[in-house]
Amino acid sequence: VTYRRALYDFEAESSQELSLRQGDMVRLLGVLDTDWALGEIHGRRGRFPLAFLEPEVQPAGCPAIALYSFNAEQDGDLGFSEGDTVIVLSRINKDWLCGEHKGKRGQFPASFVQPISKNTSTKSVDIYRAAFPFEAQHADELTLRPGDKVQVTCKVNNDWWQGRLLGSTSREGIFPAPLWKACLKRCQLAKHFSAG
Repeated sequence: VTYRRALYDFEAESSQELSLRQGDMVRLLGVLDTDWALGEIHGRRGRFPLAFLEPEVQPAGCPAIALYSFNAEQDGDLGFSEGDTVIVLSRINKDWLCGEHKGKRGQFPASFVQPISKNTSTKSVDIYRAAFPFEAQHADELTLRPGDKVQVTCKVNNDWWQGRLLGSTSREGIFPAPLWKACLKRCQLAKHFSAG
């Protein structure tokens, strides 16, 4: 499954054509000839001028860890399980990404994965699930709710840990270590990652 961005507006002149707006992410279904392509936007299908899409660029891909399982329910979805490594190829819009997993390509919710940064790719990634709430009292603290997943980035001292709240917000902050040592449950998706 390939997604490409529309460079220009195109107004459909028949029911077989697909209107485009500049910036639309078009799911490319096929190339009909040197001038026309078949695509889909939000369930609408049709043909449009191929030259109206940005040129295809082969993305290098960015590894990400799956925070939640995602079932491929529609054609074009990419299914994976919690803890799997997914290669993010491109962003479709603010809510959806295009990626690759086990040789398959497709779309999935952006909030279901957390990119693996270069500085975490060669060491273990500690991810915990909060069992109890913690309300931040200061700007540098991290408010947590039961069930929140936290990537511990630094064990500051015996009293405080620093971490990143995983999911759509990706907030960072510190929280009390003594309270959370007993309350945080280690997730199955804490793994060692190696570069490459």
